[in-house]
Amino acid sequence: MSKYYLIVYDASSKTVSWQQVANFIKYCNQFRRWWGNLPLVWVVESDLSASDIRGILTATMSGTSFIVVEIDRSNLDGVLPRFAWDWFYPEQRPNLLASPQPTFGQSVQDA
Repeated sequence: MSKYYLIVYDASSKTVSWQQVANFIKYCNQFRRWWGNLPLVWVVESDLSASDIRGILTATMSGTSFIVVEIDRSNLDGVLPRFAWDWFYPEQRPNLLASPQPTFGQSVQDA
């Protein structure tokens, strides 16, 4: 069963760039979907455990501190734009996966 995970990493690390992390997460076939609209924060949907995700990230983020936390979507709250909430709850918007989602630095109109 697919789960959602929050990945946050230390930007002060000199061993990995934001672009390296972004490319890995975006193209990792172990992640069904990803969301990266807050700096240094990624959310991924995966069938893997948090420990498994840590394992695959370690190769890319060697020497960088990071944390992987499973998200409980039944207890999720915050202040985000509507498109972000739509990403977290795709079952409420069936055509969501067919629509491009903005990436960090893009507005909803640019996507």
